[in-house]
Amino acid sequence: MDPFETYRIDKKSDIPIWVQLKKRLTYLIASGAYQPGDQLPTVRELAVQLDINYHTVNKVYHDLESSGLIEVQVGRGSHVADLGNSRFVAFENDARMVASEYATKLLDLGMTPEEAVRAIADHLGVKVTIDAADTDDNATTPANESQKASRRVG
Repeated sequence: MDPFETYRIDKKSDIPIWVQLKKRLTYLIASGAYQPGDQLPTVRELAVQLDINYHTVNKVYHDLESSGLIEVQVGRGSHVADLGNSRFVAFENDARMVASEYATKLLDLGMTPEEAVRAIADHLGVKVTIDAADTDDNATTPANESQKASRRVG
């Protein structure tokens, strides 16, 4: 799946377009969506796909190259650098830590997990559907797996 298929630049945002794109690419690389050695879309392809200026994408690619996240080679394209010794490896863990802290705070406010998910989805402007099968009683966790098994047996 194309990591930019559903991604949209918010042209009305106070955050500059190049910063939005840089953050997205940094996340995609640090989270493993793009692996070391993977080729990134060309500057022109990404500019057309996101409906932004070619020079904006070019600026982001050069910025990421300066940061050591990607390697740009004329005639070969742009590829994700090996991040083995990079400070960016911790990025995904940082994002998960922030999400965990936020989720815990929502639950501490007395929200149910479903209400917390809906609050986050509302903030992001996305629609979510929480299936009854996904609720606590039916979720698969080590603690309730044995309870579910005993209910099936008895």
